[in-house]
Amino acid sequence: MKKLLLSAFITLGISGTALAQTAILPQVGITAFKPTDENGQTTSNNARVGIQAGAYLRLGGTFYVQPGLFYQTTKFERTFDIGQVTLKTGDVKVDAARIDLLFGARVINTDNFKLHAFAGPTYAATLNVDDENNIYTKENFSNGYLSGKVGLGIESGFFSLSAGYDIGLTSVIDENSSLYQITGDIRYGGVYVNLGLVIPLSNQDK
Repeated sequence: MKKLLLSAFITLGISGTALAQTAILPQVGITAFKPTDENGQTTSNNARVGIQAGAYLRLGGTFYVQPGLFYQTTKFERTFDIGQVTLKTGDVKVDAARIDLLFGARVINTDNFKLHAFAGPTYAATLNVDDENNIYTKENFSNGYLSGKVGLGIESGFFSLSAGYDIGLTSVIDENSSLYQITGDIRYGGVYVNLGLVIPLSNQDK
């Protein structure tokens, strides 16, 4: 019984700490993502500027968990060879709904300035693919793909600025598509910068 009560108090203490340090972080930003294929057939691979918008829920203080939901539009243009034939895409736009699960820590923590480091997995569900030359299509893309995210963020008052890098972990191309037979595994990743707000829902401990 004592062990049960002790476990209950510890659980309540941890839950209370998390609830005592809760904030919503709405963010909007720009992305520069591009694909890379395992067969190395790409002769040019150029990222275009995309956009993303969403929000995180931060639970914790010095160390925290931060789930988030975002809508993102990423763009790229590439040229690749298939035998003696060279194919060039137009500007390819990929719309996706993304779920993040970040784990972070405050590296610098003062009243007026905070520096965060964070990392974690992210899953993007493909909503639409638009290619001016119809090389990449929604049918060629997988329904969703996994990435790993790492980055840094700074906060001052109610404002935040963060930047990071997404590392593709699974192929964005459907393994059953004709394009996959040509390009093989294609990973999708790149850099991003977000500007946002920090809205405390409860006491923010130092």
